[in-house]
Amino acid sequence: MAGHQVLALIIGVRIPAPEPNISVKATRVHLVAFFVFGGIIKIAYIINLKNMSDMKQKINLETTPDDSQQQGKKEKSTIGIFGIITNGEDEVLLVHRKDYDLWNLPGGGLEAAEAPWDGVVREVKEETGLDVEVSKLLGVYSKAHKNEIVFSFECKIVSGELTLNKEASDIRYFDKQNLPQNMSPKQVERINDYFQDKNGITMKVQEGKTTIELIKEGKL
Repeated sequence: MAGHQVLALIIGVRIPAPEPNISVKATRVHLVAFFVFGGIIKIAYIINLKNMSDMKQKINLETTPDDSQQQGKKEKSTIGIFGIITNGEDEVLLVHRKDYDLWNLPGGGLEAAEAPWDGVVREVKEETGLDVEVSKLLGVYSKAHKNEIVFSFECKIVSGELTLNKEASDIRYFDKQNLPQNMSPKQVERINDYFQDKNGITMKVQEGKTTIELIKEGKL
């Protein structure tokens, strides 16, 4: 195989065999021309592949959601459970927190694989020392700005004694007309809903700042 034919195979260009009467010089010119032309074609092909790859990558970047969007889609609501317990004088039981100067209804966050009515029984026991049973569902409250749902239950005391613990520095009953000032406005609203309609179930969206935000602003 002639040298010009080997080069033609390398660059992928087919060079016809020279005619018998063409001079050696003309053949060399012919070979160089085809070599250059074949090289240009290969370079253009490589550039085109790179451009297609860059374009594909750009499309993927533009159509793939960023981390914040994916996190937003995966974000789920938390669930709070609180119990309303009253005594014979229709006073409501409140717990004073140890971490903040706040009075709360006994309750907290629902744990994994736990039913809301079981969760409130557990929370009341932990915060007051009382064993209770759930009488009825009183309300379902949505705090959309916090992605939180709160269940309010009426609870009846079965046994136990009021006992201070690592979560409560004080536990006592309050008249509905004389609730503490240092108390979550949203919890005050739930207590008022209970006394306004003890037989109904309230479904309500609760707006406004969180209790901790109000404390930091000096409003509680």
